[in-house]
Amino acid sequence: MSWKELLIYGVFIAVIIFICFHFMQRQDFSTALRLTADEQMRIMQELKRRSAGDCALEPTDYGWKCVEMRTGKVFKVRK
Repeated sequence: MSWKELLIYGVFIAVIIFICFHFMQRQDFSTALRLTADEQMRIMQELKRRSAGDCALEPTDYGWKCVEMRTGKVFKVRK
């Protein structure tokens, strides 16, 4: 192999690796929770008031649903 071929293959492999890392870092924000700081604070205050433990927050049509991981108990937070 000549130096030109090695250089071309090296650049090609570097570009492929860069593209792979780029797509691994990209996130689809359409499914992510988009909350303002005020919404986050209000939801956290409501969950603290109800003594909710560690839970997973899910958006719903009425507001938010928080399912406690340890017990499975559901806490509803209205909009």
